[in-house]
Amino acid sequence: MQMRLGQSEQPEDKQTSPHLKNKDANGWSAGLLPMWRQESRLWWGHLGWLKSCVIWLILINGFQALVLSDAAGKKSFDVGEILFELNIVSLMFYGIGTILAGQGKIIDDKQSQIVSWLLSKPLSRVSFILSKYAALTGMLPTMILLPSLVTFILIYLRLGVWATPSQILLTILWEVVVVLLLYSLTLLLGTLFMKRSLVAGIGIISTFILMQLEGSRWLQPVMKDIADGQALRPGLAMVGLFLVAALLAVLAIVRFKQSEL
Repeated sequence: MQMRLGQSEQPEDKQTSPHLKNKDANGWSAGLLPMWRQESRLWWGHLGWLKSCVIWLILINGFQALVLSDAAGKKSFDVGEILFELNIVSLMFYGIGTILAGQGKIIDDKQSQIVSWLLSKPLSRVSFILSKYAALTGMLPTMILLPSLVTFILIYLRLGVWATPSQILLTILWEVVVVLLLYSLTLLLGTLFMKRSLVAGIGIISTFILMQLEGSRWLQPVMKDIADGQALRPGLAMVGLFLVAALLAVLAIVRFKQSEL
């Protein structure tokens, strides 16, 4: 488990922490860069990233290996269809992983009162929320990029064919946008509630709803185009999801600015 900032030790003096000094103390971006670095160190400053790699390789690629073993036993198969199935099922793993990784980002700091101490320094509330996205610099490589590349290697090893560059790129981009969407939702929920279980429950339910949508008549054509390497509809859908994620981030900032700590 990652050690949350300030949970093990909280400065007793009234001087500004050297990591939070910022010349523009009154701007919306006050303290953003030092807080971003601080949040990044929570991920990369120890072996948590390595444990994450191992966990996701076992969960995501282990399950995919079983699916591909079944497909390899068939006389004929379509790589696009197999990739379509793998993409939908993989969402269950990295979607829930995103929710669990982000569920305490806001709540833990509020419950420990560390957020009140941080905001007494040259740190804006906008920067506090935006800095939480630094976790994605660790989550995306370990949860999305590495397992996705292993997926395409498994497809070659089990089925004897390589996916096209467009199939690989569209698959990874789609998963990145979905993670961004679910992570933004989790941060928003963290500004609304004080219980991890409530945030996790709503987030996991949202993940399964998104899984159903990917297999529905609304998103199924998009998912099939991704599996076939066709970029137009997936590109438009990704822009739409990105805008929704941005809206959720804005709502999280607005809610956090209005909340009493």
